Amino acid sequence: MSKTKVYHHESHQKLSGVGTSIKTMFECYRDFLSKRRVWVAQFPNYFTTILKKQDTTPSPKF
Repeated sequence: MSKTKVYHHESHQKLSGVGTSIKTMFECYRDFLSKRRVWVAQFPNYFTTILKKQDTTPSPKF
């Protein structure tokens, strides 16, 4: 009887651990999305500066 109780407790801990990791993943994802929104907003400027830099510097030989 006590063995099943311990096992149940362990599985419950595992489930809550999974829940917290999913929550953390979701928060990280939300953070990533908000950062990506800023990044997408700045992307055209970034792209044009890269193109301008490539115009002035010779292309690297591979």
